[in-house]
Amino acid sequence: MKIAPFALSLILTTTVLNNTVSAAIDKAGPLFWPENRLIPIKVSDTKANADALEFTITEFKNSTLPLFSSSMKEWHAVAGLTYYKTSAAFAHIHNPSIKTGISLVKSRDWLGDLNEDSLNRYVAALQISNPKRFTHLNPDTRFAPVGGSGFLVGNPYKMVHYEVVAEEDPTVVTEIREFIAQEKDLLIILSFESPKSMASRVSGTALMQLSALSRMDELE
Repeated sequence: MKIAPFALSLILTTTVLNNTVSAAIDKAGPLFWPENRLIPIKVSDTKANADALEFTITEFKNSTLPLFSSSMKEWHAVAGLTYYKTSAAFAHIHNPSIKTGISLVKSRDWLGDLNEDSLNRYVAALQISNPKRFTHLNPDTRFAPVGGSGFLVGNPYKMVHYEVVAEEDPTVVTEIREFIAQEKDLLIILSFESPKSMASRVSGTALMQLSALSRMDELE
């Protein structure tokens, strides 16, 4: 069967438009946690000196931004957080249900620029990943930082705050805070989670981890 030139042109035009629309939808679609694109972190304890005092720090070695923390004494390494993996994850030695994680990822591999639109697309992905079990806890703040603690490794951060109900047990609810900062083409994420019943009591611990994460070159 022969197709008239006009009809063929219409079909080709429609195909191009459909492909363009599909690409635009994909570009504006949900942004899922980039578990397979995280930059690996090797964790080790080492001695450091400052003001003639020696102390132990936890070093987070990686290929992009070497980091350390001086507040990991009561934490031990674990495989990941409850609902996703991070570049490095830890559980509290006295209460393993309290966990924290550090992640590094190239901005092009996840959110692009750290802005409200990209974070809303991440929230949309969380809703898809946890259907009927996800609640966004700071939808009206435009992901504003916690008062008095607006920096992560020297960069302003945004906070995504939410809770997830366990699929196998609806009485188990995990409250999660993700502090996300951007340095050039790198995203730095500090995650902190705890049972919802404990969240208000351990919020200070989350801020302590936030303020303690530092660059290795600050020790030089």
